[in-house]
Amino acid sequence: MGRIADIAGKRFGRLVAIEPTERRSGSNVVWRCRCDCGGECEVEVGNLRRGTIKSCGCYRSERAELLRAHRTDYVDGTCLGLLGQKVRSDNTSGIKGVSFDKRRGKWCAYITVRGKTRALGRFGTLAEAAEARREAEQDLFDPILEAAGRAPTSEEAYESRLREAVGKEGRGAV
Repeated sequence: MGRIADIAGKRFGRLVAIEPTERRSGSNVVWRCRCDCGGECEVEVGNLRRGTIKSCGCYRSERAELLRAHRTDYVDGTCLGLLGQKVRSDNTSGIKGVSFDKRRGKWCAYITVRGKTRALGRFGTLAEAAEARREAEQDLFDPILEAAGRAPTSEEAYESRLREAVGKEGRGAV
């Protein structure tokens, strides 16, 4: 085995190398490091030297929190901009939060609020799944939107998307 480069005491971003561990990543030594925040972590020497890893993970958490704090469209951990977002182009049902489970032959409805995805159930028809999603939007999204002084989700837009999606389903396009 080759000689271990002594990087003890050297700083790499927020990390200071303390000592080599017995672990290896390929032929590279994994070092125990102390972060400026007080945390410790183990990092492969190449990642330290390249600057790939500069903290124990605290920097990423701090940065995400700063971004959330400076975004005006976040309320109670929910991005308001995402609530009214259009249906993605790769959505095959035409209804946000509704997909078809080919294995079970059922339509699935789901919704994501405050970073957590909730399954709303499986349904026999697209319309039933879409209605479950719509009710969840009204229960979960509308209070958040109204608290932020914004209009609730649009019933007209929902009805329009549903008519279009059910029409496609009837033509076998979904």
